[in-house]
Amino acid sequence: MKRFAAAIAFLAGVALATALAVHAGLGATLQALAAIGWYGLAKVCGLQILALALCGLAWWAVTHGAGLRACLVSRWIRMARPTSSASSRRLGKASAPAP
Repeated sequence: MKRFAAAIAFLAGVALATALAVHAGLGATLQALAAIGWYGLAKVCGLQILALALCGLAWWAVTHGAGLRACLVSRWIRMARPTSSASSRRLGKASAPAP
């Protein structure tokens, strides 16, 4: 059962990544990947994971009684929320330079 759930999660991740690439422009996405290469992509992902882990550890250090896992998951959710909320999209449009 765990393998099935892992396979479904993997396929959902691939589908989401594909949908985001198509939404952003498949050509631009492939061009950006070609420019940085797989090693560059791995470095960016590694730095993002490191930042998430350090922030989660900082939250854990200042919250007495909270578990480390809870702090890491909370920080992960907190990191993802601003980029997915409607208010941040409106703010991004408002702060974009005029053409």
